[in-house]
Amino acid sequence: SDSVLQLIKNVTIKDVIYCVSKSWNSVTESCLVKPWKKLWPSLADSSKVEQGEANKSEILPLIKCIPVTGWLSCDTEANQLYTDEEIISLVQNKPQDVSDLEETNEPENVLVSHSGAANALEITLRYIEQSENATSTDIMFMRRWHNIASTSRTTSLRQTNLTNVFTPKDR
Repeated sequence: SDSVLQLIKNVTIKDVIYCVSKSWNSVTESCLVKPWKKLWPSLADSSKVEQGEANKSEILPLIKCIPVTGWLSCDTEANQLYTDEEIISLVQNKPQDVSDLEETNEPENVLVSHSGAANALEITLRYIEQSENATSTDIMFMRRWHNIASTSRTTSLRQTNLTNVFTPKDR
């Protein structure tokens, strides 16, 4: 019982805010709307109609502001048409840029393990918490990704049951 009391005493308001934020982020819209259906049945229908009308009223002024004539009269390199000879010469020329050569030497898909990601994110989280420029949103964002990587690490290390491996074909 002393360890439980010590654990409760060590919890800070910052920890509580992170827990509340994590919980609120896991709440779906349906969890908020479904309980009201029996008490207020017209709520579900009206929200769909209002949302469609809001989209129309937001889009119409934007369409009127966009100068379409500017797009049509634009003559840039993006609109340039190439002849067959120009296309062949562009394809046959080797890359002159050094950055193009460096990209070809690197492996394309290097997979990062869950453990490596969790360790890197833990160090990054400590750095961000120490930084004067970091906001609480930055810290919460990094903490969320650290939790995701840690959870993925533990689930990948967990041994699966034989019943999960050999499932009947009826499922």
